[in-house]
Amino acid sequence: MNHFRNPDEASLLRQIIRIDYQLTAGEIGALLLESALIKKYLPIYNKRLRRTRTLCCWHWQNNKLHLKNMNEVDMVRTDNLFGLFRSSRIARDTLIQLADTNRLCLTTLGLEKSTKGRPCFRSMIRLCGGACCGRESIDDHTARAITALEGIRLQKWPFDGAICIRENHAELEQYHVIKDWYYLGSVETIQMAQKLNKPTPHLDLDTYKILIKPILSGQTEIIPL
Repeated sequence: MNHFRNPDEASLLRQIIRIDYQLTAGEIGALLLESALIKKYLPIYNKRLRRTRTLCCWHWQNNKLHLKNMNEVDMVRTDNLFGLFRSSRIARDTLIQLADTNRLCLTTLGLEKSTKGRPCFRSMIRLCGGACCGRESIDDHTARAITALEGIRLQKWPFDGAICIRENHAELEQYHVIKDWYYLGSVETIQMAQKLNKPTPHLDLDTYKILIKPILSGQTEIIPL
């Protein structure tokens, strides 16, 4: 209904021929359905939820950050993954912003090169705590870096296999089947849910964002399959 109240979207409204709807059992199902349909039909006005096939993340390994394509890592079993970004540029910009806020050293993190033992450029302008030149210990810098990265940590899949999220409405009951953060589909019985066992070939950022809170909050009805 918000579209009908917004004068800025008058041109969009003039293009409407008909309105269809599909009933879902709850908000989670509605968000998953919306995301799936946008990726299927690629509507002109819904660019943000279109599929991105080149997701990447930062992997903390040997006290340095390494940019990884999501096809290179096992998100289910790998520790210390951070981000989930649509491009390497967004990944780097996000990390630089975190470094600026927390006075982290990009050289020590492995993102820039400098002469060993000499202060990096950011250190000279007081944007780096000095891990590059000995003013701060590597252990202290590592601890601060991990703390700064916690806000974008990727959560490992917390179950042994597939699960379904049950949502119930007066007219409809749905089971949303999820495995390793992949959305496999929504069905109306637990028996049908048990037959959905093939994940999609690409991890989807929007699906992850939709599912992360309800799955980890402990307030959603989850049934292991």
